[in-house]
Amino acid sequence: GLTLVAYEVTQPLMALHSAYRIGLAVAIALIFYGLLLMMTRKVAIVQALGILLIDNGIFLAGFFLTQGMPLLVEFGTAFDILVGVVIIGILSRQMLENYDSLNVDHMRSLKG
Repeated sequence: GLTLVAYEVTQPLMALHSAYRIGLAVAIALIFYGLLLMMTRKVAIVQALGILLIDNGIFLAGFFLTQGMPLLVEFGTAFDILVGVVIIGILSRQMLENYDSLNVDHMRSLKG
């Protein structure tokens, strides 16, 4: 359903080349899937994957809207993903040590 909504959102952009419109629709669908994962799942790893999906969707949308990106921007994006994966690993390890689970419901005890 989210993919169909993404195609409907890009319907006004018919002036773009057909391949760019389809790519933009896929990028928006990635953003929607990332938001869905972040809202419906309670495991921290899956929520972090949702953030990565949103990040990749934004990158893909920028790529198709500008019809290409310079090499420096691509290296910056690769570094961004690398840092994100390292941070996700560190946070996951800390959650496992403290709560013996990656479920974010255990973190509700931290509220005042």
